[in-house]
Amino acid sequence: MEKEPQKLDPKAELLVELKKLRDDYSDEIPERVVSSVSGPQYKVRNAWFGLVSGNLEMAVLRGLVSEDLAKKQEEFADQFCNPGFGERLTTKEDIEAANALLDEAIAELEPE
Repeated sequence: MEKEPQKLDPKAELLVELKKLRDDYSDEIPERVVSSVSGPQYKVRNAWFGLVSGNLEMAVLRGLVSEDLAKKQEEFADQFCNPGFGERLTTKEDIEAANALLDEAIAELEPE
């Protein structure tokens, strides 16, 4: 009989996802517009910003992060998860802002 893979607790699962978003996607801004089927995974895609926001919102809803981070997540969603954001090209500053928020969330979620 095969052993079932050990499941992580919700906090640990979320931490893994946030680290993937920070570390497994490229910060590079390619010269051409990219889509989800364009090869490497890039942070410049609007969908990446949606994933960051959605995962952070999950942390907020589960009460896993501070009130300060919850407020920052709401501000992030307002800025990066709206139709206006999708109408312009992503900048280096946009990616840096998202990375900084991911770093802060990861620091709060990591075990001491």
